[in-house]
Amino acid sequence: MNHQDELPLAKVSEVDEAKRQWLQGMRHPVDTVTEPEPAEILAEFIRQHSAAGQLVARAVFLSPPYLVAEEELSVLLESIKQNGDYADIACLTGSKDDYYYSTQAMSENYAAMSLQVVEQDICRAIAHAVRLSARRILVLTKSPC
Repeated sequence: MNHQDELPLAKVSEVDEAKRQWLQGMRHPVDTVTEPEPAEILAEFIRQHSAAGQLVARAVFLSPPYLVAEEELSVLLESIKQNGDYADIACLTGSKDDYYYSTQAMSENYAAMSLQVVEQDICRAIAHAVRLSARRILVLTKSPC
């Protein structure tokens, strides 16, 4: 494009104005982007670990790199418990700590077995597995009538 073929500045600005208005209509205002709530972040953290087959100990949030204060953590966990959006977040109480998992990714039985493994209580893990198997067999031995 040589110097003679260039568009006059007035025509270019008219085109730019129209494009600018069209693009501005499509643009989302910056203030509509919201930061996730701390409870949402906590729940998502638990869900991700559950998807990987891991329980999340309460102590994880109290130690580095997270360092959530005990009072704040209690409030966050209580809000998760009360909010229906986080109904999949469940808690198991072990002898050493409380452990959290998502029922979307982990069954209650798997979580209970994982709890025994994490707490290195193999005897209870075996007892839990035997009880679970016994319940299944007991159901099969009952008469349908």
